[in-house]
Amino acid sequence: MTHLWDFSPPQTNFRALGQDKLDKILRTEIAKWGGSVEFGVEFQSLEEIENGVRVRLLKTISNEIQEEEMVYKYVIGADGGKSAVRKQLGLAFLGQTTEENFVVGDVRVEGLRLDVSFSLVLRFLN
Repeated sequence: MTHLWDFSPPQTNFRALGQDKLDKILRTEIAKWGGSVEFGVEFQSLEEIENGVRVRLLKTISNEIQEEEMVYKYVIGADGGKSAVRKQLGLAFLGQTTEENFVVGDVRVEGLRLDVSFSLVLRFLN
């Protein structure tokens, strides 16, 4: 299969913050508020109750799955376009998804008038 590269706007002025840098920023800010990031946690369900939201989670700890129920004041469904939180609440996805494939790379170019670093986004066209 032959792919063409599309450099048309808005890609020509694309700016990106690497996931490693964004991750560090977010974890630092979360820690300032007394929070932390947990891995190996899967959302199962939520239920609105009088004093907040009861959330049922599955946690994988040392290859053992444990169920946990917690009550929170708020729940934020930041789990992507296929959000289980959004779906359970019956909320529509007001946006669009794409079947296009993208490649993002951090590139350093030497030998130009000024050395520059930038992120390159390539969109494959069929």
